[in-house]
Amino acid sequence: MALTLGRVAEADQILKEINTSHSSDIEFRSYVSHYMHSQEKWTELQKFATITRRSHPDDLHALCTLGSYHYHLARDSKAGETERAKDYCRSAEAFSQALSLDPTCTVAAQGLAIAIAEDTLPLRKDGPASRPSDGAAKLKGLEIALSIFTRIKDSMLTSSVLVNIGHCHFAKGDEERAIEAVSDARAWSVRSR
Repeated sequence: MALTLGRVAEADQILKEINTSHSSDIEFRSYVSHYMHSQEKWTELQKFATITRRSHPDDLHALCTLGSYHYHLARDSKAGETERAKDYCRSAEAFSQALSLDPTCTVAAQGLAIAIAEDTLPLRKDGPASRPSDGAAKLKGLEIALSIFTRIKDSMLTSSVLVNIGHCHFAKGDEERAIEAVSDARAWSVRSR
């Protein structure tokens, strides 16, 4: 309630108090990590998700949280390309592990599809130099990502999935389909309110 009223400091304090007595409650831990993500508390989020993984190694939410954390860290980093590539790979590994535990985890599938579409993943573990630079490889990555987003759309229709589909079409040069997907996302967002 405090958060919906914009009282973030109060919400932080309430969650800390509840955490002392419910620290092993996995649903509560999922809520807290979701809250930290929404508030962009990246350092706290990474620590919290890592602690959750120690006590619950197969927790999908913690894996997806770590995947998202490493993706944001790499994307926003001012570090060199090699260090950024390592974080992109850590992100993909967390999402892949989540998918190995639950092949229907749309959050993990969308995280991987975004990384593929943005051409952030090296093909081999030897770093970013192994990333394809030719147009054909980029187009193939976009096709793979578009295929994943389309399957996700069939099971979890949200505006973010439609926007990602639009981004893929735009990157492929298909502006008409990109505009259609983004328009659908906007219409879906308005209807869902």
